[in-house]
Amino acid sequence: MRSFEVLRGVEVPLAAPVIMAGIRTASVQIIATATLGALVATGGLGTFITDGLAVSDTASILTGALLVAVLAVIADAGFGALERLTTPTGVRLQRGRGASETRVGAGPAAEPTLTDVNEKELNS
Repeated sequence: MRSFEVLRGVEVPLAAPVIMAGIRTASVQIIATATLGALVATGGLGTFITDGLAVSDTASILTGALLVAVLAVIADAGFGALERLTTPTGVRLQRGRGASETRVGAGPAAEPTLTDVNEKELNS
């Protein structure tokens, strides 16, 4: 395989979960930090918080804080789902997630495969 084929076929798929986790974390931090923009300029969800602090209005402060928190949770959940979608099946199986999606008849009564037994022996 040429170096580009190795990059495209092996390295990027293996790195995809880590890349998406970084994007997920960064998006939540950006949303939380964007509220500080109201201290420097006008606009944004931070104005609810700064205006509420200026007039001691607890309802306004809580409204702004809840809106920012909900937006951050939605962004985290969305990027979390995208992270799971971009994770290759083999990596999910190795981490112990998604086994029921790939094994036929998998469930609580499914018998362990030879690979599962070998991994348990290696890990213990």
